Formats: sequence, C-alpha cells, structure tokens
Amino acid sequence: MLVVSISHRNDFDGIASASLVVRYASVINSFPSLVSLKDYGDKEKVVDDRLLSLTGASFIISDLSTNVKEIDEIIERIRKLKANQNKVMWIDHHQTTEEIKGKLSNVVDALHIREGEVTA
Repeated sequence: MLVVSISHRNDFDGIASASLVVRYASVINSFPSLVSLKDYGDKEKVVDDRLLSLTGASFIISDLSTNVKEIDEIIERIRKLKANQNKVMWIDHHQTTEEIKGKLSNVVDALHIREGEVTA
C-alpha cells in the first residue's frame, strides 16, 4: 500500500511530521511512500490534482491548518480520494472551529486535532 504524506513545508514541525510518516511507511512497514509538501496558501491544492487518481493508498495530512476559507474545497477533494478506496487521516495542532472538525470528521477516517501541541 502506498503511503502519501501531505505536510507543511515551511517549518520544522511540518518537515518533521512528513519525515516521521516516511519513516513509518518505509522502515516499519516496508511500504512505498510519496511526500507532497505544501504551503498554507496552496488552498484547495493541498490535495494536488495528480493525487486524485490514486487508488488504495493511505493519506496522512499533517501540520496543515484546517481553519482556512477553502476547507470545503479541500473536503471535496478528500471525498474524491475516498471514492477511490483511499484512507485519509488528518493530524494537526492549529486552532480550528467545531464546525470544521465536524465537517472533516464526516469524511476522513481519522481526525486528530490537538490545538497548541506540536504535530510531529
């Protein structure tokens, strides 16, 4: 199973989070992995077009704030991933709203938001 890490590229927390996912994927479980490093300004392209055609993969999104105005577009892209039999987990530490947590909980397989904690 391919493991896809989508994480923030401009700080240690995001890079460390992506590195831990890759370590999990390649060392512990011997899975191939793919890393997609993003910025908060990437909007709905947090989930790249090129990833939407993958099937049977496990996506781990980390250190990318959920409290963005494009969250509905991001959720729609996650729905497309899920339609292709992918699993999606979102791990974050940025402040968000209960409404956004509810929306994400309805679409992802696992949502872990611990505000103020370090994601990695």
